[in-house]
Amino acid sequence: MRVWDPAAPAKPRLTLHRHSALVYAVAFSPDGDLLAAASADRGLSVWSARDGSLVRTLAGPAACYDVAFSPDGGKLAACFGNGQVQVVDLKL
Repeated sequence: MRVWDPAAPAKPRLTLHRHSALVYAVAFSPDGDLLAAASADRGLSVWSARDGSLVRTLAGPAACYDVAFSPDGGKLAACFGNGQVQVVDLKL
């Protein structure tokens, strides 16, 4: 995945490597500090939006199709292809 700064779109600000299949959804935390990605490889990854460091990963039961942060940014919900939804507490 690549993250661009709209003020300087000529070059990506971050290039994030983790997933081996399509990324179906991405979401920024409400404060903009984290970026989460949902992938067909059953993975859910959370990165620092500031420096691109990997903060957390989760392997789900099926392809991950959507991801969303709670309004306070403390939890992350992921929706998987088998109909399961998992909520991850990011404050732990």
